[in-house]
Amino acid sequence: MTGWRAALRVARREARRARGRSALVIAMIALPVAVMAFASVTYDSFTLRPDEEADRLMGAGQAAMRWPQEDPLYQDPAELSYISAPQTVPTGPTGPTAPEEPEAAPTLPRLLALLPTGSRVISDHTGRLTVHTATGIGVVATRTLDYSDPLARGLLRPVAGRPPVAADEVALTPAATARLGTRLGGTVRLADGSRTLRVVGLVEDPTDIRATAIVVHPGGLPQGMLPVDPREVTWLVATPSPLTWNQVKQLNTRGVVAVSRHVLAHPPSVDERYPEFPRDDDSEAGILMLIAGLAILEIVLLAGPAFAVSARRRRRDLALVAAAGGTPAQVRRIVLADGVVLGAVAAAAGVLLGVAVAASGRLWLEEHLTHVRSGALRVFPLALAVLAGVAVVTGVLAALVPAWISSRQDVVAALAGRRGITRSRRRWVVLGTALGAAGAATAAVGAWGVDAPLVLAGLVTAELGLVLCTPAIVGLVTRFGRFLPLAPRIALRDTSRNRTAAAPAISAVMAAAMASLAVGVVLTASDARARADYRPLGRAGDVFVLATDPGQKARPSGAFAMPPEVSSALRSTLPVTQIYQIGETTCATQKCLVFARTPPERRCPYANLDQGRDPTAAEQRAARRDARCDGVDIQYDYFGGAFSSNVGMTFVIDPEAVGALVDIPAEEAAQVAAAMRAGAVVVDDPRQLDNGRVTLEVHTGPSREEIRTITAPGFAFAHPPRTPLALLSPDTARSLGLSGTTLVTLATTSRVPTVAEQDRLRAALGNEYDVVVERHPQPNRASLLVLAIVAGVITLGAAAIATGLAAADGRADLATLAAVGASPWVRRALSLSQAGVIAGLGSVLGGIAGLGASTAVLAADNRNFDNIWPVPTPYPIAVPWLNVTIALLVVPVVAMLGAGLLTRSRLPIERRL
Repeated sequence: MTGWRAALRVARREARRARGRSALVIAMIALPVAVMAFASVTYDSFTLRPDEEADRLMGAGQAAMRWPQEDPLYQDPAELSYISAPQTVPTGPTGPTAPEEPEAAPTLPRLLALLPTGSRVISDHTGRLTVHTATGIGVVATRTLDYSDPLARGLLRPVAGRPPVAADEVALTPAATARLGTRLGGTVRLADGSRTLRVVGLVEDPTDIRATAIVVHPGGLPQGMLPVDPREVTWLVATPSPLTWNQVKQLNTRGVVAVSRHVLAHPPSVDERYPEFPRDDDSEAGILMLIAGLAILEIVLLAGPAFAVSARRRRRDLALVAAAGGTPAQVRRIVLADGVVLGAVAAAAGVLLGVAVAASGRLWLEEHLTHVRSGALRVFPLALAVLAGVAVVTGVLAALVPAWISSRQDVVAALAGRRGITRSRRRWVVLGTALGAAGAATAAVGAWGVDAPLVLAGLVTAELGLVLCTPAIVGLVTRFGRFLPLAPRIALRDTSRNRTAAAPAISAVMAAAMASLAVGVVLTASDARARADYRPLGRAGDVFVLATDPGQKARPSGAFAMPPEVSSALRSTLPVTQIYQIGETTCATQKCLVFARTPPERRCPYANLDQGRDPTAAEQRAARRDARCDGVDIQYDYFGGAFSSNVGMTFVIDPEAVGALVDIPAEEAAQVAAAMRAGAVVVDDPRQLDNGRVTLEVHTGPSREEIRTITAPGFAFAHPPRTPLALLSPDTARSLGLSGTTLVTLATTSRVPTVAEQDRLRAALGNEYDVVVERHPQPNRASLLVLAIVAGVITLGAAAIATGLAAADGRADLATLAAVGASPWVRRALSLSQAGVIAGLGSVLGGIAGLGASTAVLAADNRNFDNIWPVPTPYPIAVPWLNVTIALLVVPVVAMLGAGLLTRSRLPIERRL
């Protein structure tokens, strides 16, 4: 028995004889392989090929184009994204000269003049229509496209019916049929009642299958009903020959941005691209490799205890091999052959299972997770072959430690069924500590240098160090066993004596909990950052009613008398608590804009630079250090995004409306209202006060280029609102020579209204008004729950395997307990305690490591913002309490209960030598 042939035959025989144990090992290897096979097939299928990307962007054409400006621009070769090229200002004898004539609007004949002779172009653009919905009136996205044209093939996927060809015909997406309460053969009625459109087709947008949209034929709606900015139109272009990158760059000089089918298939080199749009680096490949390494490590940690179970159960057989003259190398080869045989079977089973699930679940993924259609089903054969090889190698690696231990076991003790106490060697503890420290240092360096692969490499190294230190941690924890009852004390002792099997299981639990909590912290931080970036003026659920016709809102605001139809409609359809009128400042004889001016010595010197240029890197660094630039030059949204400004807005309101308009404490709202009654202009920033007074800039003239100033008593918020603003009472506005017109009707509510309620309100108000509801960003709870469930399943599996191993090793001890009169429930309590030790200790270690890992990743991301101004919102360290609760509390409790319920109470009777 000198070669692998005999060892493999023994391994095959043992696998067939112990089918249950073999199935366990196969499952522990096959399931992770199936997950990776599923991921590789899904990734390859959802990663569109250049021709598939082109079909969804330009149909059957050779290019998709937009003409946003007349001046030269730079663009990304694969996207319709661009930045303006630096401009040189024409100069004359007396200085800079103005442009001779305004820019001409893009037109089809002008575009054709720039393209090769024989080119053909059709348009594709989006807009919005106000229509009757199933519950009232709502605004629905509208796409103007003749998708029956061969040039548009691939942009939309016909589901039923036919394309609209007449002026009164439309096609709907499936989501639109539900929103509008109609179907194929039904009708869509415009909100103003001017026309009714017949639904002749159902279509699907493969880039967003949840899209709620109406598709109309070009020219189907009257001019002006669907206003379109010609610079926002996408042109689908068919040229006689492929459009090269040089031709695209030539179009860029005329202000045209284009994505070419030929360029997508043959991307330009780094030297040919614009330096402003460099090619993505290869860090993604390094990250994927490191993630794959983490996955392999997790498989080894999961399968290792299973092989340890097998080796423990075969201790007597292996001891007989050694007693008959087998060398330690031959014993190791027998155990390693188990890894080869079971790994090969697991590879085949895992790959087939992963491919089958990916193929059958593709439709579910498209509709419930990605919400986009995938490309053709591709099985990624290279990745699957690599996975199969990895499965075999992983099986061998997982069997390596049990093989090494089996070859060094005491033959007499093994034949007698006795065990020795395994202690953690100091060199492994030292090595693990060194690896942990080196990994932490590497992650810190990567975070400081904004190098994601280096951060992940440091985390992998630190995790390996923790794995090596786990046996020593187990031994340290078991010292507290003497203070515990019998069952936990025996469980801790057995865990300490069987560290070589328990430590991998604890490490597997630790790795799963670490990954779940690390990703959970990052997702939670992303949600928290999105909420911090969202700066509403009021509260979630606030409803704003705006007049769609400017003439409607030009009624004098005086005491801000509320239109009775608005008040009755709001109270009859929504859970309204208060209603107020919000006015905008105007001048008595002409339109004007009014802003609160910051004194010159307190203004940020890097905002509104000459020629509208962006600040340089040095200027951005200087602005970050200048307190005068805090919160300056940021775009703010007002009234649910109905208005926006980067300098703030000025409103005329009744003082009693302050608490409803601005989300501040009631005590402060009362103070602000009192100041407004006293004639003060309330501002959000104390820097705008100069000796207790505020200077208002009044911009008048056709282009608001004429500026005059007004000074008035001032008052600043103690807790500044999230958006900059200035407030005047109607009396104060009149005293300053200003007036107000109704801008928005504000209704506060007891809860966030539903979309159906919003549509009913639109229907009750009619076409004279628009309705906006303040809705805050929704947290990503679904992803956090999936992470928690996956980590919980892995933790439960690892705990179950380790508990089974401990039970197998502890049969002799249980027999001794039975002989001295222990209750049959001792076995159940012991299993429960063993599962608690494995799951609890692994979860605690994983939680600590996960929080450290996520902190390093978030620190690396925040380092990206260190030299940027205006200052982006950093990622906060936000704890995902759902994941923490599941990982540290729910999963260990479930593991303990499962072990206690599934373990037989009857104690075994063991025969000893």
